[in-house]
Amino acid sequence: MTDSPFSDDIEMTAWVIAARHMTAGQKDVTKMIADAIRQERARCAGLMRSALNSDEDHLSGGA
Repeated sequence: MTDSPFSDDIEMTAWVIAARHMTAGQKDVTKMIADAIRQERARCAGLMRSALNSDEDHLSGGA
């Protein structure tokens, strides 16, 4: 068992996203949250593609 300061993977992911933005000098929390939503949508679309065995662009929001 590891001694992680994070209680779960959601906190770890949030920290990674915030750290990436903050180290780039970004201070706009809205942009950080939008980035997290985009990542989650892409992850879910990937899961759907895998489940449906599909390469359809409409699942990822692509044009």
